[in-house]
Amino acid sequence: MSAGSNPAPPTALAAQEEPKKRVPLDRIILLGVLLVVVVLVVIDYRARFAYNAALHQVLKYLPESEEAADLNPIDFEAVPTQQQIEALIGQPPDKDSRRSVDVGMVEETYSWRGIFRTFAFRVQYRKFRDELRLERVASVADEQPTAEAASDSEN
Repeated sequence: MSAGSNPAPPTALAAQEEPKKRVPLDRIILLGVLLVVVVLVVIDYRARFAYNAALHQVLKYLPESEEAADLNPIDFEAVPTQQQIEALIGQPPDKDSRRSVDVGMVEETYSWRGIFRTFAFRVQYRKFRDELRLERVASVADEQPTAEAASDSEN
C-alpha cells in the first residue's frame, strides 16, 4: 500500500497541526486607541494638578476675604515679590502676558496647557519700592464671558 492511499484519521491531523498564535488586528487597534486616550488624560491631569498646586501656593499669601484685608493693614514688606512668586510657582509668566492695569499695578498670566483645556490664572502685582509685590489672584476661567454674553455684547 502506498502512503497516499491510506489517509490518517481527521483526529490525528488535528493533533499534528500546531495551533497558530495570532493576535487579531482589532485587538491591536483597540489597545493602541486605549493607550492614546490614557496618555491624553494623564497629560491633562498633570496640567490641572500643576495649576491647582500653584494656585493654592499663591493664594495662601492673600487674605481670605476682602473684609479681612480691609480690617488688617497690609505689611508690604511681608508680601512676596514677583520673583518669589515665580519661584513658588516654578515657572515664569507667559510670554507677552504682562499688561498695565492701573498706575503702579501690573498683571501677569501663568498657564498650564493640557490636551483638552488650558488652565490659567492672572496675578496682579503692585509696585512697592521699585519691586512688584503680590496684590490679587484671579482665575482666567472666572473672567471669561460665556458665549451668550459675548453674542449679546456684539449686538
